[in-house]
Amino acid sequence: MSFRITLRLKLALVALTLLALPWVGYRYVQEMEGFLLEAQQQALLATARAVATALHERPQLLRVKPAQNDAARRAAEDSLRQAAERAEKSGQPVVVEQIGRESVMSEQQSVAEISAILRGLERSTARIWVVNRELKLLALAGSLKPRVPAEHAGGEGAARLWRDILARIVPRPDEDFDEALDEDVLATGREITRALLGAPATRLRNSADGRAVIVSAAHPIWSRDDVVGAVVVEETTHSILSVRSQALERLLLATIAVFALAAAV
Repeated sequence: MSFRITLRLKLALVALTLLALPWVGYRYVQEMEGFLLEAQQQALLATARAVATALHERPQLLRVKPAQNDAARRAAEDSLRQAAERAEKSGQPVVVEQIGRESVMSEQQSVAEISAILRGLERSTARIWVVNRELKLLALAGSLKPRVPAEHAGGEGAARLWRDILARIVPRPDEDFDEALDEDVLATGREITRALLGAPATRLRNSADGRAVIVSAAHPIWSRDDVVGAVVVEETTHSILSVRSQALERLLLATIAVFALAAAV
């Protein structure tokens, strides 16, 4: 008895093949997202290495003496929380000298040195900060949010309705997120701990409100054989998420077109 492939069986095989196409496409998008994330981590690590290189063998910029006034120290810690907001509003790097602390260099010299190093990087899409071995924030420049808000495509009628439907199915990254530094970022940051032990490291974490994923890279600052501080460079994954959303939208459109063509045939 010979086995015959009926038309119904052929249609079932074609349907299974068509069902596999979206899965293969989605897997490809996931692999692409992983490669882009790894590339972003390496790029941030290269930036942190470049800034740290400018600070190598210059421990006088990071060395501070313990304060005797606890109230002054607490006031200094409170001022650190406002550093990111001041940097975003002014567009200039913020250099924070600890209140109640006396630097080995004069305050004017330290401010001038660190500002000169960070000034060339303040227009980037990353946020850069410098800490010493005591986990004290000394300088901060840049912002995690884009300086120019992204323009959303307009449109009317069916085109706008279709974009709204795609936005619900494939959500785009939210630019309205809290970029403030968490209180425990310095204390619990694994990348900072590893950098202060002498090894560059990267880390993924959520923003304070959970609306964004932040990639951070830390690189040690050396003075001879000792680590005197670390440079941390941060950036959101919004650029990667935008590419992923666009790829998924095109995959969805291609899938609908293929199924519509198959149904017409």
